Amino acid sequence: SDRPTRQCPFLRTPLAALLVCLAEVGCSAVVAQPPCQTDHNCLPGQVCDTATHTCVPRAASDSGPGVDGGQADAASPDRGLDGGAADRALPDTVASDQRAPDLSAADSVAGDQSTTDVAQVDSSSTDGVVADRLLPDVAAGDGSAPDAASTCVDPDGDGYGPGCSLGSDCDDTLPTCNVDCTTNSDSDTPAVPDCVERFCGSDPLVSGSVCRIVATRTELSSAIGSINDNEDGVPDHLLLEEMALTTSSSSSFVTITSDDGLTVRQRPGAILSFNSSESDLVVFEVNGDQVTFEGIHFVEVRNVRSWVRFRAVSGTLRHCILDGYEESGVSVDGATGTLIQDNIIINGDGSDSDGEAAIAVGPRLLASPRNTIIVGNVLAHDEAGIHVQWASGLRIDHNTIADVTYDAVRFHDTDSSGVCMRNNAVVRSGAAAINFDHSAGWDVSASCAGPLDTGGDSLPDYGNDAHGNTSLCSGDCNGTTESSCESCLPGGSGDFWEFLVDPRFATTTYGHAGFYCPAATALINAADILATSDPIYDRNGPQAGDYNGSAPDIGGRETGSLACTAPGN
Repeated sequence: SDRPTRQCPFLRTPLAALLVCLAEVGCSAVVAQPPCQTDHNCLPGQVCDTATHTCVPRAASDSGPGVDGGQADAASPDRGLDGGAADRALPDTVASDQRAPDLSAADSVAGDQSTTDVAQVDSSSTDGVVADRLLPDVAAGDGSAPDAASTCVDPDGDGYGPGCSLGSDCDDTLPTCNVDCTTNSDSDTPAVPDCVERFCGSDPLVSGSVCRIVATRTELSSAIGSINDNEDGVPDHLLLEEMALTTSSSSSFVTITSDDGLTVRQRPGAILSFNSSESDLVVFEVNGDQVTFEGIHFVEVRNVRSWVRFRAVSGTLRHCILDGYEESGVSVDGATGTLIQDNIIINGDGSDSDGEAAIAVGPRLLASPRNTIIVGNVLAHDEAGIHVQWASGLRIDHNTIADVTYDAVRFHDTDSSGVCMRNNAVVRSGAAAINFDHSAGWDVSASCAGPLDTGGDSLPDYGNDAHGNTSLCSGDCNGTTESSCESCLPGGSGDFWEFLVDPRFATTTYGHAGFYCPAATALINAADILATSDPIYDRNGPQAGDYNGSAPDIGGRETGSLACTAPGN
């Protein structure tokens, strides 16, 4: 204590000066301090007064507004510029906080370089550190790991989109458009990018192969007129945008006569709605050959007699949704080789009259419809499922017919022949699961029965399931004298209805994932394999193989497929 005091030499920082001084005998720790910017420039126990840029003793707290030279308030918001730790219990209103953000509430800081909130969304536009753990981060460019709960947003299923590993998507409505949405190789006018042509079905490298994009009634009429008038042997392609169509006519709205081959597709997510002030309207009358409707969402507002009618020619309706109609969703009138595949046909408002059903197969031009294939469809909440008259070579495979008011399947007016019906689920019809007003004329040859397992009676088991119907069958097979209609079924009721099981559908509400998908284990992996490497029997869509598990499921839906896991399919 008797040693003389000495002024320490000036060093670069006060803390460094202090350490040197303490190492020397007699140092008084009187230090010349340069201006400060943050607490890091000050000695322990001091903070930086940012108003005067001098180090001052640390206060317990600052209860008023303005510059806070001490520790942040522990129980209430800090209204000034806080050079210390952030508030622990309430939001920090500091506009630029270089310390840790609040631990229990969202941080309002626009640019926070410290740890982000652990419980709430970070409003930072660019967060340089670890993203939020529980809720999505709204940052447009997060320089660190993505949120633990965030997912790839990919509505078109091409692997591109926000949060997706492949990167952003230049068009999230078309799976063929992801990286390049501008190249127009064939320089067509109006310009249609290559990726749009690929989805449409046209060839982007051939100038004569055209995709016509239609968004209005006028454009639709013009496009169909041009297609009908210019039969040059080159297939035509239409891409429908969202359209709400109206008419006061009672005739067919669009008649297709071209035999070049026409494919009509719709942009995913779009809807084609129709409102007619007159009854008896057919929207698409198909008199041309090789016409395909694919991926179209039809919605009736009023007075749609039938959405599509194939007449005396081959045609295809697949992957469509037909929501509402007055007589039939789709009708096959004397056509040959029609394919009705993997559609949803719902909410029909017909009557118990013959020919009024989700799918009607019968003659209108005094010709028998031949070789129609009905496979993989869901027919639900309709007046009836499938009506058949004078058909030959008809295949009814892997369909779900459920919750219809009258008969699920009806053979009427004129005997049919060569009918094959396998692996269908027929559930809760208000009348019969199958009605024989006339004979079905079953196909018992190897072409139908060959792939089927046989039971203890050595007869083929057809893999059909019936549950909750008012009756399994009705009718007399066109006037036969048998006391029951069991004799109308190939092999009898026990072989035809191989299952009498409640499918326990995941949901019967359209738009929800699992729409009419079975949960009953007895029906999963239980169907006979009807064909291999045949695209019409591909039950799981883009997934590997033709089905999931050891065998296909009974009915129109395959568990684990996109049809059962994604809503709106």
